[in-house]
Amino acid sequence: MVHGWGMHTGLWRDLAVRLAERYHVTCLDLPGHGHSPMIPDYSIDGLCRALLNAAPEQAHWIGWSMGATLVIDLAARCPERVRSIVVMAGNPRFTRNDDWPTGLDPAILEGMSLNLTQDCQAALLRFLALQTAGLPGAKGLFKTLRQRLLECAPADLDVLRGGLEILETADVRHAMRQISCPALVLLGAKDTLVPVRSGEAMLALCSAAQLRVIDEAGHMPFVSHPKETLACLLRFLPCEV
Repeated sequence: MVHGWGMHTGLWRDLAVRLAERYHVTCLDLPGHGHSPMIPDYSIDGLCRALLNAAPEQAHWIGWSMGATLVIDLAARCPERVRSIVVMAGNPRFTRNDDWPTGLDPAILEGMSLNLTQDCQAALLRFLALQTAGLPGAKGLFKTLRQRLLECAPADLDVLRGGLEILETADVRHAMRQISCPALVLLGAKDTLVPVRSGEAMLALCSAAQLRVIDEAGHMPFVSHPKETLACLLRFLPCEV
């Protein structure tokens, strides 16, 4: 399980506990996040190498948000290490352009980058607020996420800037075209960061992929809709203990 920008594995906890009833679960803090040290090469290449070095020899990979970008890339990079992937609230190109209109407005990430220079922790909390805005029980969701996030010291400014640069510039559409393992694209219909219409665009890239949409979920379906998220994962993953 690979988390997203600025977060750590604590946000996965409830879902990981439920999955651990059937699977051996490995939650990976990205370099510079949670309890993982920083690495010199903070690029997609460097991050994927770090993940593969810490992961079991073969695994089903679940990537959320920026973690989904990395999971897509490493599935094409080292197919022998990847049994399946789940792209959860992820997008092979996070920002939109002329040939990928199903991405996020780049101005949103630019605004987040400016906020970082003022107060990293406050910027991360605003990011969480953006992910829960408009959802049922938004206040409670934000409170839960805030508590989880603050369990670990925030990533430093260079790490957060490096992550934003990946979100702004990464384009792993070519990698998604190469994926031959089973793939699940799991999106929230009310996601403000990954437009739900990106799901069909991803299916056009990867014929092996399945698409599931949770109707009332936003960018963090595993927090706002844990039962529905778990059900989607259990239908997709093989039965193993």
